[in-house]
Amino acid sequence: MSTDITPPPKKNILSIFIMSIIVIAVVAISIYWMKNRPHATRTPMKVLAPLVTAVKIDSISHDIIISALGKITPVQIVELSAQVSGEVIDVIDELIPGMKLKKGDLIAQINPIDFELFLEQKEADLVKAEFELELELGQVAVAKREYELLGEDIDKENRALILREPHLRAAQAKVNSAKATVDLAKLNLQRTKIVSPFNATVKTKFVSVGMQIHSGSKIVTLVGSERYWIETTLPSNTLKWINFGKNGSKVDIEPNHTGVVKTIMNDVEQNGRMARVVIEVKNPLDRTNGSPLLLDDITTVSIHGKTLNNVIKIPRSTLHNGNSIWFLSPENKLKILKIIPIWTQKDAIYILANTISKEYRLITSSIPAPVSNMSLRTK
Repeated sequence: MSTDITPPPKKNILSIFIMSIIVIAVVAISIYWMKNRPHATRTPMKVLAPLVTAVKIDSISHDIIISALGKITPVQIVELSAQVSGEVIDVIDELIPGMKLKKGDLIAQINPIDFELFLEQKEADLVKAEFELELELGQVAVAKREYELLGEDIDKENRALILREPHLRAAQAKVNSAKATVDLAKLNLQRTKIVSPFNATVKTKFVSVGMQIHSGSKIVTLVGSERYWIETTLPSNTLKWINFGKNGSKVDIEPNHTGVVKTIMNDVEQNGRMARVVIEVKNPLDRTNGSPLLLDDITTVSIHGKTLNNVIKIPRSTLHNGNSIWFLSPENKLKILKIIPIWTQKDAIYILANTISKEYRLITSSIPAPVSNMSLRTK
């Protein structure tokens, strides 16, 4: 028995050869890339400085204005009373609360007849007393001539009697008394006319025609119309910026009035313990440019205080931690400075210009983590 050995076909041999070549090539390439693979080069990370907005700061002059609320009160308020008794025979027309009166305007009239008759009587008494004085002067002249003719030395007391000096003094005193009585009678007659003592408005009326009044009876309550006061309260630390007295600080008063600061009261407001200031307003009832001021009303006042010179205005939005401000130096470094305001208001504070370098700029933007002297960039 014989076995036939058949050689592999040529096609299979060629396939095996090609596969071998491919495997060898892949292995060779892999070894090459493993030995010559690329390496990433490490470069240091670049840190960018924070970007900020900075503005130039300039010194300015600033007029201080202090705003507050104030209560309107009268400067003059008087309750007129009768000084003589009698019947009211006349009252000014429309004597009602709010009515305006000028100084000297007649308010009410008390029946003057009794006072006119009394005056006539006292004037007659004066004429009689003056007549008796004239007679006594004549008798004194006669006594003096007789004394001179007598030519004797007489003691002082007897000489006074002879010359009728006591009689003359008594006659003169009687004339003086009669004149005083006439003056009093004229004054009482004048008092029957009740007039306004100053320009005023009527607050309260107490009389009517036909009333029987007595000395001391209430007639009317008047409020002076030429000036009003406004009482306002201010923090004590603002008083140094205000002028008082004759050259007091000007005040703007709503709706459209002006006044001046007159004085500071000697006590503090009870609730807030604030200083109390008095503002004077002239012509408070003037309606030319707006509404009149009304007593007991609350109004807004703006006091024009003194002027701050060579100061820097700092917006409150740039204030940090209550008293720190960020500045940018010429080297673009952060400067954190604590400041002491000399004046503050709602939207800004003011500091002395000489406390800040002129080369610094004010940073108005935010910085996430501010550190003094850190580098910054500007927009």
